[in-house]
Amino acid sequence: MELDSDSKSETDSGLSWLASNNRDIPANYTYGALDDPSIATVRIRMQNGTIDQMAKIVATPEGARLWFVYYKTPVNAPIEI
Repeated sequence: MELDSDSKSETDSGLSWLASNNRDIPANYTYGALDDPSIATVRIRMQNGTIDQMAKIVATPEGARLWFVYYKTPVNAPIEI
């Protein structure tokens, strides 16, 4: 499996993220964890207007909150979270 791009950022805002584009299968994601319980939504945007999506937020049985966005085509930086 070859990744087109892979970038990670962790911020002091209670949100971490990872982006991955996969050439072999149509699996292009931005995802991460929410450490701040007051964060209710995550929105992904590109300044050129090609992407403006709300992330899906899920909770694990252990109580962790994770978020993700799936794209049909590869996404390149910069993105705004």
